[in-house]
Amino acid sequence: MLNLAVKTCPGSTYRYAGVDLPVGASQSFTFKNWQNCDSIVTVTVGEWPLSSSSLTLKTCPGTTVAYGGTELQVGATQNFTFQNYLGCDSVVAVTVTALPVSSSSLTLKTCPGTTIAYGGANLAVGAVQNFTFQNWQGCDSVVAVTVTALPVSSSSLTLKTCPGTTIAYGGANLAVGATQNFTFQNWQGCDSVVAVTVAALPVSASVLNVKVCPGMTYTYAGVSVAAGETRDFILTNWLDCDSSVTVSVSAWPDLSFEVGSVKSCATVPNGSLTAQNLLGGTPPLAYSLDGAAYQPSPDFAALAPGNYTLRVRDSNGCIFEEPANIEEYGGLEVALPDVVLACGAASARVEAEVSGDLTGLAFVWSNGATSAAWEATEGSKVWVEVSNVCQKIRREGTVRWGDLGGDVSLVYSPNVFMPVGGLVENSVFRPHFAANVTVLSYSLDVFDRWGNMVFRSQDPEVGWDGVFRSQLSDGDVYPWLLRARVLYCGREISIFERGDVTAVR
Repeated sequence: MLNLAVKTCPGSTYRYAGVDLPVGASQSFTFKNWQNCDSIVTVTVGEWPLSSSSLTLKTCPGTTVAYGGTELQVGATQNFTFQNYLGCDSVVAVTVTALPVSSSSLTLKTCPGTTIAYGGANLAVGAVQNFTFQNWQGCDSVVAVTVTALPVSSSSLTLKTCPGTTIAYGGANLAVGATQNFTFQNWQGCDSVVAVTVAALPVSASVLNVKVCPGMTYTYAGVSVAAGETRDFILTNWLDCDSSVTVSVSAWPDLSFEVGSVKSCATVPNGSLTAQNLLGGTPPLAYSLDGAAYQPSPDFAALAPGNYTLRVRDSNGCIFEEPANIEEYGGLEVALPDVVLACGAASARVEAEVSGDLTGLAFVWSNGATSAAWEATEGSKVWVEVSNVCQKIRREGTVRWGDLGGDVSLVYSPNVFMPVGGLVENSVFRPHFAANVTVLSYSLDVFDRWGNMVFRSQDPEVGWDGVFRSQLSDGDVYPWLLRARVLYCGREISIFERGDVTAVR
């Protein structure tokens, strides 16, 4: 069984299976289905809605507008019936209203005595006229046009020119004192009267007083004017008229000075320069050496030997300079000759031979003496350090006993010995005393590198054979210490020496 709902327009019927069914009817129909059984379809007929709408049309007053094949006037109201998309009646209520008629006013301006064109008419000043046009909606548009007069402008102008010259205006050359009217068209195209008066530009005159540093000139208008001079210049001022300038030049106070110098070492720059005996100038003063930055102090230190230029600048910016030279200290030469101390003499004079620059000369001897010479009472090696302001030189010498010949000291200690496989005289380490030396007391101590005593002897004839704790040294360096009292040259002398010896395997 199947229910079928259908619709049709009001006042019409719906045909189904050859039967016309009115709106609101409901009827069953029996058919054979594909299996040859009865199939019942119940058809119910509904009503489609009727559509209605309203439409307002506009047209110019006194005209008609077409709608649905009918010309409608302003104010008309009429219904029109059409079929809608469902095929049923559709009613449209049409109303016609009037489009507005526009009106406006326009004021035009023209020069007095002339006309202005508008809407095909030439209108004079004072005219009032209406013009009818179609507006953008195609209806009448009324424009009320009024014509007024543009103003005629007038002004005054004062021109200036140099005395004795003219100035051009409006095609005329006007001299100073002239007054003349000129008529032009203004920006609106009307007459414009300009009353022109010509006045004189001032002719300037001035005096320029300037100061320059001593020996300098002042340049004005490309001309150099020296101190003490006065010159007149005729120039063109900023108004392009004659300008007289009187330039008077004077000099700032002069300044003189001397340069004091202190010598310098060749190897260490320790010289100095000083600006001194300054006269004149305008303080405060500043000082510069060889173009370096200016400083408030007149002293320059740590300078090497050579030529310099010292400049002094005063508060006016004037610069005064003097050449300067720092001399070099001379070299120092030192010799220390050997001295022989004869057995019959109480002492021998030990003295260094010094030459060269002796500035700041000083002595330091190996025995602590600081004099130029001293008296040696024993033979020994000696040294001296001699210094001047720049150098320190060390020299070594010997005070020899008179009968030792070429020997330097009372005792000689070798620094290498070979316990095994060497010469017999070099297989044992011991000090050797010079001839004519009588040993009164003797002590020799030998140590290893850790400070352990490996040998001691109180007999100058007994030396160390390199054996310690029944083992032969494996080759090393051994410090030693010698204490002795000897008799030589009629003197009892104490000997205390230390050194080291290498045992060679």
